[in-house]
Amino acid sequence: MSNIKKYAINGLFNTQNVVIPFDENIKILIGENGLGKTTILNSLYYVLTKKWHKLIKIPFESIELTFDSNSIIRFSKKHLEAYLMDDKRQRKRGHLQIISQLKSLIPNVNKLKEELLKPDTVNQQTIINHQDIINYIIKNRINQQIGAPTGVLVDCLIRLLTDEFVLVFDDINKIIEEQLDTTIMYFPTYRRVEEELQNLGQLRKISNDDFDFSDPFEEEERIELSNIEEETLIQFGMQDVETRIKSVLFQISEMSLTGFTTVTGQVLSQMLKGFPTVDESSLLHLNKDDIEIILNRVRGNLSETDRRNIIGIVESKKLSDKKDLVFFLSKLIGVYETQKELDNRIKNFVAVCNKYLVGKELKFDESSVSIDIIRKKSGQMVKLNQLSSGEKQIVSLFSKIYLEEHSSITVLFDEPELSLSIEWQKLLLPDILSSGKCKFLLAVTHSPFIFKNELDKYAVGMNIFID
Repeated sequence: MSNIKKYAINGLFNTQNVVIPFDENIKILIGENGLGKTTILNSLYYVLTKKWHKLIKIPFESIELTFDSNSIIRFSKKHLEAYLMDDKRQRKRGHLQIISQLKSLIPNVNKLKEELLKPDTVNQQTIINHQDIINYIIKNRINQQIGAPTGVLVDCLIRLLTDEFVLVFDDINKIIEEQLDTTIMYFPTYRRVEEELQNLGQLRKISNDDFDFSDPFEEEERIELSNIEEETLIQFGMQDVETRIKSVLFQISEMSLTGFTTVTGQVLSQMLKGFPTVDESSLLHLNKDDIEIILNRVRGNLSETDRRNIIGIVESKKLSDKKDLVFFLSKLIGVYETQKELDNRIKNFVAVCNKYLVGKELKFDESSVSIDIIRKKSGQMVKLNQLSSGEKQIVSLFSKIYLEEHSSITVLFDEPELSLSIEWQKLLLPDILSSGKCKFLLAVTHSPFIFKNELDKYAVGMNIFID
């Protein structure tokens, strides 16, 4: 994966030029309200995620993004407007899907352009030989693979080869996909979330009352609706948090039961061959706490009497005479080891959240594979939706970072200080980086406490990047 090296916006708000270099993979931009911090962060997010229909709403003249591999993408607002306008026209005509299929079937569009389109130097225009286009379609069996009329395929292929905006943004999309092998996580301000939620309510009303979903022209509005839902739920969906937690716990339980079944089969097979001799190393590998956890996880497949007897034998140190049991337990420990990555996800999530919860704590019971929120004084159970707004924000954020199956994430954070106490502000960004997943972090803030920690060397005034 390449990190971002430089991001530049010319003519932001028609008055400002912004050039932000990224010498490190962490940057904290400081600035008062009115500097355009949120707009700049939004624009970068829209570029990285290719949300062109949202980027178009921001006033700018041109944008340039450089990766540390020296790959560069650049385009003007006029290019983007023309691309989206043509995109909408083709969607209305129903040609967008065909053009997309053509892109996937043609290995190199620029090379094909050189082969099929001939320049007319006298009249300074391109000569298009329709028969050459038809021959290419038939020779490569494109009409058989797509299943559209040849005339439509000819029109779509000509459009693909001659529309410079399609080619420009096709290249831009490819560069972004190649350079960013990472998941983009964007955490907007509460203020923006409120605005988006209002829009979401309006769009839902429109979608229920007015949309004709058979009309491809209205696809853009549906995309807008899904994007708002996706982005707003990042911070405030407690149901999503529960789903993430349950998903990891379910995976652990399933792996335990599947592993137990596999081990049982291995024991039966080994009975025919004879069990290996018990040596000191195999006994040392059998940790009593680990054995108790894994036996509890497969409680439904093992009687309570057998479970207690096995634990009793382990505690009595008489395992050396039980070759069959040592073999069985060694295999179960192997199953437990394969679950460690999932266990650690949960443990790290619990540990980081407990630094923020007030008078409460998350508890992970490894044996029953369950998580509960407990009041420290009374031991009373607390539901996720009973947490304070700040606690909900923290738990939701860390559940996304620590529990989801992303090995590499890019975090864009707009005013992370909102709804957080001063002490929490100091902890937040270091705890995001401690996940081991965050490969690039950009935060914009006006609170000095966000970087009153080991990250203060990455904090810089935003005004120096604005001309």
